[in-house]
Amino acid sequence: MKTRIIVAAIGLPLIIAVVLLAPAFVLGIMFAIISALCAWEFMKAISPDTPKRYYIYPVISAALIPLAQGSIFAGIYFFRALVFVTVLLLTVELIFSVRSKHGKIPLSALAFAITCGLVFPYMLSSIVRLKLSDLGWPLAFLPFIIAFSSDAGGYFFGMAFGKHKLAPHLSKNKTIEGGAGGIISAAAFMLIYYFVLKAAGYTASIPILILYGITGSVICQLGDICFSAVKREGQIKDFGTLIPGHGGMLDRFDSMHFTAAFIEIMVFLLPAIWVK
Repeated sequence: MKTRIIVAAIGLPLIIAVVLLAPAFVLGIMFAIISALCAWEFMKAISPDTPKRYYIYPVISAALIPLAQGSIFAGIYFFRALVFVTVLLLTVELIFSVRSKHGKIPLSALAFAITCGLVFPYMLSSIVRLKLSDLGWPLAFLPFIIAFSSDAGGYFFGMAFGKHKLAPHLSKNKTIEGGAGGIISAAAFMLIYYFVLKAAGYTASIPILILYGITGSVICQLGDICFSAVKREGQIKDFGTLIPGHGGMLDRFDSMHFTAAFIEIMVFLLPAIWVK
């Protein structure tokens, strides 16, 4: 517990500084590193029998996608096309290499490689795209606030009041009380964020922000349960040991993939923040 708090105390100010002050390409670099590490950990968990040299394909692909999203060249059509073709060639090479040289490796392992090399990094890159939007940091902070407050609320409410299991066949530690606590916490932090935005000179809708918090927390918890199912399938407790007290990089950012993508959609369909 102490280790978790220390790591959070160091990591959160760093994330706040990058999202608030750094240009989008720095955010792209940060998520390129995070996505690459997540892809490696995911492959190691779900397909441990696959030769490690084949992990490089989804890892490179996972790094390229957020890097391209935040690049100063992201608005250039040729650059986007070049990145797309590169990622496509990496995927094709992975499929043919593995199936021709290691035919016993199941196609499901390839499907997971494509998922963690293409789908997951694109979902996580939603934060970079939000940062590049007209509003910038006010939108980019939303997934972080919702995911982290939901996780923290679920953790503390679960410890204090948790009695009824939420999905015991997928995650033995998740409780209904913890899930409710996560939703309450995310909604409360969205209310606090409203006053932060107001102080910064933005106009925002309290009901819509709270809706972001409630629905975002539900999506966050569903994402967490999905990755818990992956860990149970792989018979592992954590995806890695990179972050003390938290596990691997994917353990810290698992639910963020779903939350970020969902918030990007919500911001487009139901805007909650405007410039005065």
